[in-house]
Amino acid sequence: MVSRITSAGRVLQYLALVVVLLVMVLPLVWMFRVAFLPAGSAVTIGAAVSSGWTVSNFTDLFAGGLIGLPLLNSAVVGLLVTGGN
Repeated sequence: MVSRITSAGRVLQYLALVVVLLVMVLPLVWMFRVAFLPAGSAVTIGAAVSSGWTVSNFTDLFAGGLIGLPLLNSAVVGLLVTGGN
């Protein structure tokens, strides 16, 4: 038996997909925006909308020298797990 989806059913499907998309994408967008906020600014919706963009957080991260070992560790574990699978 072939079921036919009505146009109302199709609209509900797409609406559900849009809701799922927003639930999955908005945290990633928020994380990306907060990463470029100036250091010391409050992480609020108002600050995320009105504050400027800066890359000083990333320059501080790499200049501090504390990211090398954890980054290498993650790369090695990722390669070993991928190779093992």
